[in-house]
Amino acid sequence: MNREEKVVSFIIPVYNTPLKKFQRCIDSIRKIKAIKYEIILIDDGSKQVNSEKYREYLHEDNELYVFQSNKGVSEARNKGINVSTGKYIFFVDSDDYLIAKNLNSSVFNKEKDLIIYNVIVNTNQAKKVQYFDIEKNLPTSKDLLKLALRDGIMNWSVSKFYLKKYLIKNKLKFDTNISSGEDLKFVTELLLTSPSILYVPKNLYYYDLDTNTSINRMLINPSKSIDDTIKLYFQRLKILNYLGIEDNLSLKKEAISSLFAIYANNVFKKGYVKKVYLQKINKFIDELNVEGGLTTNIKIKCLKDNRKKLGILYVKLKEIYHVLVPYKF
Repeated sequence: MNREEKVVSFIIPVYNTPLKKFQRCIDSIRKIKAIKYEIILIDDGSKQVNSEKYREYLHEDNELYVFQSNKGVSEARNKGINVSTGKYIFFVDSDDYLIAKNLNSSVFNKEKDLIIYNVIVNTNQAKKVQYFDIEKNLPTSKDLLKLALRDGIMNWSVSKFYLKKYLIKNKLKFDTNISSGEDLKFVTELLLTSPSILYVPKNLYYYDLDTNTSINRMLINPSKSIDDTIKLYFQRLKILNYLGIEDNLSLKKEAISSLFAIYANNVFKKGYVKKVYLQKINKFIDELNVEGGLTTNIKIKCLKDNRKKLGILYVKLKEIYHVLVPYKF
């Protein structure tokens, strides 16, 4: 690989992604003509047969293949940052792709610390453009931190160009101790350093959202999902404190809803939730000391009394709802 400095390093973690989707991702980047770039693929311990195919497909001089034992997406992205030579860093998930025609080289001339584009989100139920609900192209950190308090574009590390020297200067990396919410934490920690920002209202990134991924994570490791939900609550609470907002009721209600979803999906799929997990959930709920209205109180009651039938009903109703109503982001 030619290691001369490029404008952008596209860092792509991959773990057993289907070959066609992987090729679609790589091909979409290869269509970029506006800038010099490099592709850095971090193979996070894929099966040998898949790894061989990934390596073979990267045949251009500006493409680098790196293998590591399975350490997770955060470790893979951090490694990508370390080996990159680009002026800017751009993270891509291996089953997503870019819309090359919407990238203009002029956006890099101003040397902003953070450059953000829109995301097209696709699920089985719907397709939607995620954009900033702001009227200016030069938003402040506070503008974006407010958006990070709700699910959406600021919860993802993708579709953003990060000035590498700014990341290094502020020692910004992904937290390898969490497996859910790592993107939000990375973006939040960046915004708290008050970077210069440019927003480009064009659709650059196509995100295939698998709504089953988070459910599978809940089932495989409920304890980790509970811990990550609690960490996410405190991360968003940190944002509220930074913005000087005292009302955190909505954050509490959201955390309880997430914990209830972990409980309900495990009951629905497995028929039970370990007592130690319920104890961890209810201990946190007690600490929140929230009075959140009828729906939230029902969820709290269900968790306190371990009402499995109500949890199962919740999952079934949610499945029916998403059939009738397009998935909401």
